[in-house]
Amino acid sequence: MNRLTWQWRTFPFSPKENCCFKTNLTFVDSICEIFGPLLQGYPISVLSKRTVVNPHLLIQNLHDGNITRITLVPSHLKSLLDTIELFGTEGSKFLQNIRLWISSGEVLRMTLIEQFFKFFPTAQLCNFYGSTEVMGDVTFETFSSLEAAVETCADYSVSIG
Repeated sequence: MNRLTWQWRTFPFSPKENCCFKTNLTFVDSICEIFGPLLQGYPISVLSKRTVVNPHLLIQNLHDGNITRITLVPSHLKSLLDTIELFGTEGSKFLQNIRLWISSGEVLRMTLIEQFFKFFPTAQLCNFYGSTEVMGDVTFETFSSLEAAVETCADYSVSIG
């Protein structure tokens, strides 16, 4: 509850939010994906494993579900961005409704941040870190632009908060 309370205060929901649940139940991010929105009265779209592992299906479902925030491990985020890149800058239009992107569970590299802001220059990208053993993220860093990320990560290493 402490983690969720912090999340609600730090990243408050706005009207018409729609989140998605796509994480395996054995991974800590699943708790926040399920209970973060639901305990605040916001809907979640449950995505099948088949959808989650197919970047084209995932993009389509995120678009069709009007998803506004998502949590992804960096390797999954990279897969999505690489798929979007296949369509050129037009590809990112499918996911423009996602305003809050949370990266968690792996090292977030500066090259991925650069790729992210190329497609989503007005979105917010957060880097969360915590261990599954303590069931929660314990540090975070938030980037609202590529310039902010470069300034924060001057030595090209991304802080874990």
